Amino acid sequence: MKEASKKRGLNPIDVLVIIVVIAAVAFGAYKLVNRSRQGSVAGTPITFTVLCSGVEPDVYESLKDLLPSQLMASGEMVSGKVTAVTASPHTPGVLSSGTGLPITVEKEGLLDLTFTIEGEVRNLITNELGKQEIRIGKTYTVKTVDVELERGVILDFQRGEAGE
Repeated sequence: MKEASKKRGLNPIDVLVIIVVIAAVAFGAYKLVNRSRQGSVAGTPITFTVLCSGVEPDVYESLKDLLPSQLMASGEMVSGKVTAVTASPHTPGVLSSGTGLPITVEKEGLLDLTFTIEGEVRNLITNELGKQEIRIGKTYTVKTVDVELERGVILDFQRGEAGE
């Protein structure tokens, strides 16, 4: 019995398992380092405006002092910020029953807010900022660390040069 334990050494299967474990650790380390490098690569700067209609004046008064404000999505910070907001009286369009022509009626007390948002996108095909695609005419939720307004509409979109 003592002879059997003395002869025991590294057999070929043990060597193979050690090699596979070392390779897996090296691959994991490579992926981790590569991911952190991708995070520091500069994206393409974008600027867009979002119109949020029918907002209470108190909301506007509260949020204008909080700018610039970092964007958020799903509880995480996004590479963008709200840089400006302007307000105008809320004016929904209504059709006249007599002529069929549109008339504008100003609803008292509510405001239409136009937000200017700047950020960076990494994929120029989807133009995603966080989890939302940036396209003119698309609905957009303005969500920052302090404010969340739903059902906004993207009015304008400008793309800069990568690395600016």
